[in-house]
Amino acid sequence: STSPKDPMTTQSSTRSTTLLPPEDDSVISSSIDPEPPRSVIPTTTNSVTSENKRPGLPLLVIILIVIAIITVLVGCFVIFCCIRRKKMSKEKDKTVRNSIDKSKRKSRYYDHTHYKIDEWEIDRMFIGIDYSKKLGEGAFGSVYLGYILANNIPKIAGKSVVELAAIRDSNQTVAVKILHETSAKSAEIAFRDEIDLMKQIGYHERTVNLLGCVTHNEPILLISEHCSNGDLLAFMRERRAYMLLHIDNPDDERFITMKKQLMFALQVASGLEYLSSRGFVHRDIAARNIMVDHLESCKIGDFGLCRLIGEDAEYYRSQGGKLPLKWMSPEAIDHFEFSTASEVWSFGVLLFEICTLGGSPYAGWMAAELITRLKRGERMQC
Repeated sequence: STSPKDPMTTQSSTRSTTLLPPEDDSVISSSIDPEPPRSVIPTTTNSVTSENKRPGLPLLVIILIVIAIITVLVGCFVIFCCIRRKKMSKEKDKTVRNSIDKSKRKSRYYDHTHYKIDEWEIDRMFIGIDYSKKLGEGAFGSVYLGYILANNIPKIAGKSVVELAAIRDSNQTVAVKILHETSAKSAEIAFRDEIDLMKQIGYHERTVNLLGCVTHNEPILLISEHCSNGDLLAFMRERRAYMLLHIDNPDDERFITMKKQLMFALQVASGLEYLSSRGFVHRDIAARNIMVDHLESCKIGDFGLCRLIGEDAEYYRSQGGKLPLKWMSPEAIDHFEFSTASEVWSFGVLLFEICTLGGSPYAGWMAAELITRLKRGERMQC
């Protein structure tokens, strides 16, 4: 009853059954690679973690590099500044040395061994000059009222410590002598010599003392003590005029008594004694060159004609020039010889001026006949 199976049918059926599985891709995949690649997931996780950790290392390196660069730059800047400062210092020294070489023949205001600027030199920026207040006219220039910061007045060993302290603390006014810009070269040399000579004279209470100078650039300045009452000649003549007008109503403050006259003479004599002890001859002792300070005390001033004769020399021989004949001794007029003895003669003429409160010596005498009459034994009328 059962029909026999067709072998072809059976074979076809079997083949059909066998061919169905290949249509399922998963089965094919399973048969080829039965296990999934589990290592893919962990590998991806480790890569992400590694990428998250790596940026920290470059940041630290960058910071260190930046710090190193900044340190190098700062070091280079410091080295550059030091080199530049050293170079500027050398250029400044070179400038000072050049100025020394230029002024070597004219002055001795430097220590040429160490190129040290002279302690008498004052920076011009610390000096004020009132050109509206002219104090006088000198052989080489004009004298004006000036001001100077007291702390910049040089310390000089030859000065009295007490007086120097007083000068520095008071910030007082000073007299500034200025060389004319149109002056000849010879006048400039003579003016420098006057400054140099005042340095050698040193400090004394009965001389107008040098406080400082400006000689490194023009105009050349000589800074000295300021005597507010001017020169003795003008002072006595002004007081004499007042005394004549108020003879019935005397004022001791403005009257020149015999005691004051004696004090004037003693003060000038003290200054002359000091100059002589230092080996100097002033050569122009006259009332016009004696200065009166605020205390009405006398000081010898105007050292333009002053010369050093030395402690052993007896006299100084002048080459002529402008000289105050009526205050000169016969040997000074005749042979241009100046000594302590000729200074005493000039002091005697000054005493005449003091006694007459500014009278003119040898009134009515001509300069040309002065020496002849003196040799005949004639003298001034008192």
